[in-house]
Amino acid sequence: MAESPHGRGEVQPRAESHGRAEQLLERYRAVRNFTAHLCRDLEPEDYVVQSMPDVSPTKWHLAHTSWFFETFIVKPWMPRYRPEVPQYAYLFNSYYNAAGNMHRRDLRGLISRPTVAETYRFRNLSTNAWGNCLRKPMRQRSTRSNRS
Repeated sequence: MAESPHGRGEVQPRAESHGRAEQLLERYRAVRNFTAHLCRDLEPEDYVVQSMPDVSPTKWHLAHTSWFFETFIVKPWMPRYRPEVPQYAYLFNSYYNAAGNMHRRDLRGLISRPTVAETYRFRNLSTNAWGNCLRKPMRQRSTRSNRS
């Protein structure tokens, strides 16, 4: 049983909580699919263009959003989770100093690897990890504050 989101102390069945998690995951996937739809006509070379120092390439943004969810949601909620490619933390961090070092913003257009295909694979891995995290019962989750 889970407490009602209305804060009245009502108890809702766990299935309803599970349903909300699935709805949230479906919305997340819809946004991810819309982003892929926006990129559908790009060629691999288009993904790496950096038109000016303050504008990051499309490929970098695709990977950055995956890194963000992996770093700030999946890792804290799933302590045993390990990134498949730890070096992505350096490449796709934007300005989160507390999350570690980062590649220079003005040089993101020089990043040739991962490839576009590998970037989409990373997005899929990140989405699946986030979905697994979301589906875990609350009692099995652990936050950094609980581990400190």
